[in-house]
Amino acid sequence: MRVVFIGAGNVARALAQASVRAGHQVTFAVRDLDSDSTKAAKAAVPQAAFDPVGAIALQAEADVVVLATPAYVAAEVLSSLGSLAGVTLVDATNAFQGVPDGFPTMASLVAHHAPGANIVKSFNVVGAEHMASPELPDGGRVFMPVAADDDDARSLVLELASDIGFDAVSAGGLDNAALLEDLARLWGVLAFGGLGRGVAFTLSRST
Repeated sequence: MRVVFIGAGNVARALAQASVRAGHQVTFAVRDLDSDSTKAAKAAVPQAAFDPVGAIALQAEADVVVLATPAYVAAEVLSSLGSLAGVTLVDATNAFQGVPDGFPTMASLVAHHAPGANIVKSFNVVGAEHMASPELPDGGRVFMPVAADDDDARSLVLELASDIGFDAVSAGGLDNAALLEDLARLWGVLAFGGLGRGVAFTLSRST
């Protein structure tokens, strides 16, 4: 599938590497083609295309769009993209210092600034260290919940997450995005409380 990453930071780069490895076509949409983060993305993912934010016709050129910017610039970036009606838009952001503008969740902020898009919350509950390679040393896979109101959008992102190597699981509708964002905060508490950024969640299933 055609995957566009908005942003070129650690998470976008890692997910892009995994997407390319899984056989998907990747494009980065960035605000500055000469920034350090863009240069790092070009080095890390030489197979990817790079375009300025706003220059890509996302409705025609992307199957999945992943928003992977800092929380504090998400609204500004989304406002520069034009219509996203009908686009499967994954909100991979986290607001560890509080959601801007008084929104209850980042997913609700993204939905507000991308009217008509099919919002999916995912790719936010572990660090970038497990994004490029979600397989664990014991053979397990990192758990990745996927929440969305649109069934087709949720299924598409579940497919992408599984292709990348995650143990991708439906987390129901977008009203559950708050749970995913809370899980990300728990990851932060564990990671920066002594366990390190390599900590990740797995899902055990009874037989």
